[in-house]
Amino acid sequence: MKNKREKVRLWLTATTMLLALFATVLIVIPLMRVLIHDEENYAGTPADPLSFKWQVWIYDANANRECGGALLDKQWIVTAAHCLPYIGMNGKVTVRVGSHNKSAGGTLLIVKRSSMVFHPDYPKPTSLGEVIRNDIALLNLGTALSQAPGIISLPESDDESANPAFVAGWACGPEHQFNILNRQWNLGTCPNNLRYAAVEMRTDIDCQSEYGSSAQNALCAGDATAGFDLRDSGGGLSSAKQGSDAKLLGVVSTLASGKPDAYTKVFRYKSWIESCRTDAASECCIHGTSCPI
Repeated sequence: MKNKREKVRLWLTATTMLLALFATVLIVIPLMRVLIHDEENYAGTPADPLSFKWQVWIYDANANRECGGALLDKQWIVTAAHCLPYIGMNGKVTVRVGSHNKSAGGTLLIVKRSSMVFHPDYPKPTSLGEVIRNDIALLNLGTALSQAPGIISLPESDDESANPAFVAGWACGPEHQFNILNRQWNLGTCPNNLRYAAVEMRTDIDCQSEYGSSAQNALCAGDATAGFDLRDSGGGLSSAKQGSDAKLLGVVSTLASGKPDAYTKVFRYKSWIESCRTDAASECCIHGTSCPI
């Protein structure tokens, strides 16, 4: 009788241990995949270390609001205007320059609200499904970088394009979205390392047929399923992945369900950008008037 009870006890102990092990496998392994950021679960393709060296990461102190940007020179970054009010709620943003890993490497810089230059005609967004007008802003780093890890040039003409063009960012899954109207993030997990996608440029006619008159100063690229998450707003649409021939064609701006991605068309703002870089107190930079042609 005693031996029988001992066998039952041992069987129960073994069964309990097996159940505990099974539960651990079901719970811990998926959790580990999230914690280590399984890069293959995200959109796009891992970026080569020599590519997109102008890409910067802009985020708030808690790193739960973030955008991309492009380095124009040792002192100026271009990004989307709609990013900065939400990231810089505390009056400043942090910028990581010169690293494909958003959690390490490169140079960390603090940019205060006074060094954020919004396009003077940028409006607060009022409705979804339209392109955000004049959605472009500059960050003045103040003290110039001793060495720029990589910069990208502005386009030379209004009709400059590339097929494919390239967009890079730390693309999150579809569960990570930012709603411009209610200013709320639906938080998900994002990869640490930069990724990119090749996207087909759409014609101006196609772009305006999708977004209407709000797309007059925009570029469209990709299709309704090939875009990047809104958390990559502010990143650049470039004509090449690297090299001196790479041009900044657009800035990631508007991603509407069922429509191609819309980018602020950089050439339309080239005079404003160059005026601000030369003299941030100029009429062109502050009021958008008297800009050189």
